[in-house]
Amino acid sequence: MATSASQISKREVFVRLRELLGRLQRLVPSDEIGLSDTLEDRLGFPRNGRRGIATRINREFSEFEINVRGVQSRDAETVGDLLDLVWAAIQKSTAAVVSAAGLGAPAVLLGTNPLRRQAEEILDRHSDSKISVILQMNMGDSALQVRDLAGTTLDVMKRRSLLQSARDLRPMKNEERNRYRSGSAQVRRRMAKESLSFASQAVLATEAMTSVDKTGVDQRKAYFRSLVSKHAGIKQLRGKEKTKKKGAPVRKAKKKETFWLSGTTVLSVDRDELWNFTGDPSLTAGVDNICLNSVLRLPRVAEPKSLPQNVTDNMVSSWGVQAIGAMSVWGSFESRGEGIKVAVLDTGIDPMHPDLAGKLKNWAEFDGDGNRVTSTLADARETDAQSNHGTHVCGTVAGGNASGQWIGVAPGADLAAGAVLPGGSGTFAQILAGIEWAAEIGANVINMSLGGLTLDVEPPDIYTRTIISCLQLGIPVVTAIGNDGSQTTGTPGNDLFSYGVGATDSRDKAAGFSGGRTQVIRESEIFRPQDLPLVYSKPDISAPGVGIRSAAAGGGYRFLNGTSMATPHVSGAMALLMSAVPDLGGTPLERAFAVQDFLSSSVEELGESGQDHRYGQGRLDVLRAVGFAVE
Repeated sequence: MATSASQISKREVFVRLRELLGRLQRLVPSDEIGLSDTLEDRLGFPRNGRRGIATRINREFSEFEINVRGVQSRDAETVGDLLDLVWAAIQKSTAAVVSAAGLGAPAVLLGTNPLRRQAEEILDRHSDSKISVILQMNMGDSALQVRDLAGTTLDVMKRRSLLQSARDLRPMKNEERNRYRSGSAQVRRRMAKESLSFASQAVLATEAMTSVDKTGVDQRKAYFRSLVSKHAGIKQLRGKEKTKKKGAPVRKAKKKETFWLSGTTVLSVDRDELWNFTGDPSLTAGVDNICLNSVLRLPRVAEPKSLPQNVTDNMVSSWGVQAIGAMSVWGSFESRGEGIKVAVLDTGIDPMHPDLAGKLKNWAEFDGDGNRVTSTLADARETDAQSNHGTHVCGTVAGGNASGQWIGVAPGADLAAGAVLPGGSGTFAQILAGIEWAAEIGANVINMSLGGLTLDVEPPDIYTRTIISCLQLGIPVVTAIGNDGSQTTGTPGNDLFSYGVGATDSRDKAAGFSGGRTQVIRESEIFRPQDLPLVYSKPDISAPGVGIRSAAAGGGYRFLNGTSMATPHVSGAMALLMSAVPDLGGTPLERAFAVQDFLSSSVEELGESGQDHRYGQGRLDVLRAVGFAVE
């Protein structure tokens, strides 16, 4: 352990001391303790009761084989005083060379620099010398538009949480929509405010928020690329030359991908570079957030050992296709999803499977930095032959009946397949790149049967802007809630604006593995501080996800369990609804919300009254949803 003493810096001492004080005084979160906080007034440690603090301090730093028993905490008025005493004791008690790294401006330590806190968390969690991070930039007017949407939907979010029936979420009927469209501005606003439908609330947002056409997209792209190319901090990190030890040749950092849809860019940086960057306001101006470019694994799925009779008795179709009323929509409304493109972001697809042949219209694959690897249909393949995950999901969305049994909810829909989890794993950057690609190729629905378990009740917000941007473009983003059971969720399924899906079995019981919980947003760049904390529930809806028969690479079929299998039932149902009822709203945002609202309001209500953690609003019923939409 002696060698570790040579690695400790004053910054690390402060972080360790701050965490220790936070544990001693649990009423004060450790990340809110700064140098100027007094031990007595702010933290509640009286002078005559500080002997125990010194003992705990010594124990905290014992792993460095450093004796700090000489610290007299009663001589310290503030955290800064205590830090100086501990630092002096460390320097005095060890012969090892300690780093003289400074702590930066007091504002950094007082918690007014969230970027420094984010960098600190990244560095504490990962010991690698090189770290891939994602920078989220301030997108100017686009950011204001996102906040506008969040503000106009916030009130209805709170009111929806108290509802006892999913039917109250139903969008306006045709007669009401006609009255709304022909009414005055005052009538329109009154009708929208009275509704609990997100589609109705969309009209309260600014015109710029609800109308994002090709011109708007091109303007966003140009703005963001110019912003990144001219940003001093990013230029320094990308262009900085690195000299390896022992006279190794100079190497320039590789330029990473940028994502206009989310306003993010990916960088590979050294630990010291990240720390110095976040401590310099002149370099971080315009940067809203920094997060690790984390790796997501393929969600756990399982092949059932046996199948109940009510599953095997379904000879014409997979039981899930029948249970949600998809085949009845085909017959009653003469719609099988024609004219709708569903983008499946997963492990890939076997485009030669007899149930998928001719359905794939777009293909792309991305590396860990979000750069495009392949793009032609000839390259399309299932990248994970063991799980066949992407092929199975695509089959449930739009598969045919080559085997004599229908496997797809919307067999007339087109498919776009993005390999964002090649071989079964992928990064945040790959997923962001896939979402942006799907939006650019004109997808009408995005299906993501993927996710990473998050233990905190506050979900990561790395996907929020991207999902809102998709909604602006009229694209619902359908996501699996996760397979780790009750009181757990995965990201991005737990994002407020994603359409999270849980799983049910053939008896309409919630699957034991299906996730769901209450989420809390405490800090946000999107919502106003006075509106926080924001509490909401996930999932939004549930669908068949146990014993689902669908396509496997090589022309075969598999039965699988998972919320990954439930999610494409919902995406396929959206394709049916959009195809059967093209006129669902005046703007892309209204249409995207209307699709979600019609599915949520028409569910088979199960479990607790209102939205719960097991079923969401209830189990999907696409026949009822289309019926509501045409009324």
